[in-house]
Amino acid sequence: MPRVDQSTINWAVYEDNTEYAGMAQATLPNLTALTQSISGAGIAGNVDAVILGHFDAMSMTLNYRTMTEQAVRLSEPRRHNIDLRYAVQDEDPVAAAVQVRAIKHILVVIPKTHTPGTVAPATPENGTGEFAVRYWATYIDGKKVREIDLRECAPELVIVRTRLAHQQIVAYRTLEEVALVADVGDAPHQA
Repeated sequence: MPRVDQSTINWAVYEDNTEYAGMAQATLPNLTALTQSISGAGIAGNVDAVILGHFDAMSMTLNYRTMTEQAVRLSEPRRHNIDLRYAVQDEDPVAAAVQVRAIKHILVVIPKTHTPGTVAPATPENGTGEFAVRYWATYIDGKKVREIDLRECAPELVIVRTRLAHQQIVAYRTLEEVALVADVGDAPHQA
């Protein structure tokens, strides 16, 4: 029987891997692949073709309880290296034990909006910051399980890696491979 994932125990946000920037909540990016609508002879309607290695723009949101120097610094119009680190509680029903997993998201972001929030007596400000995401890597117990780098379409390489315990998927296309496909009319062989 598999482990039962239960809850996030607690979490923290760091900039440049060292400086703590306390937060109330974070909303991680949505990962949406680009698609092309296909229709024509032999297709009964429309079919969405998912384009490998290409994704829609990603955004993340950080919610601030109160105005802090770190929140203001995160609104500076430059690239920020953000680490979201948290502990997740799981239960192993076979071993009758509660286990803790370490999860870390590393993101390279650029601020899009900064909303300072509302000031009133005896209440948090509830400010927010929305960020454009350029890079996103996810680690579970120190092992990289996802890496998305939208900057790598430079245009010589588009790469997306998803590693699971039972499989590894790598979608990539270099300019040389595109030229090979155009010349030969078939995709390059992969080992």
